[in-house]
Amino acid sequence: MPVTATVTESISFRSIAQPRGVQVTPADVDRGYVVVPAATRLEVANARCVLEFRITQPFVRAATVTTPFGATRFGSREIAQQITRAGQRNAIDVSYRLELTRDVTPGIYPWPVMLTVNPF
Repeated sequence: MPVTATVTESISFRSIAQPRGVQVTPADVDRGYVVVPAATRLEVANARCVLEFRITQPFVRAATVTTPFGATRFGSREIAQQITRAGQRNAIDVSYRLELTRDVTPGIYPWPVMLTVNPF
């Protein structure tokens, strides 16, 4: 009696660090952007996956995300994607360069980038 099985890939991930907000200083406003190094740290296990980044706050007009897999720039109406390597465990640090809109004033704002992890 033949037996068949279908094994679906699964992803295991956990967020180790994720900021709740970002501080915009007068120097950031003058420069037009904020750099937040290694702001997000996550661990992905078991499979390749797609990291999707989306801007969720109106004070950011564009962003560049940098991971071990490269750097990707995207606008406020776009979704950026990066594909991770296959492997048992990948610790991933994500750095951000947040380009500010012209009307931003110094202050503390909600974290402006949403990260979603999907199977590849």
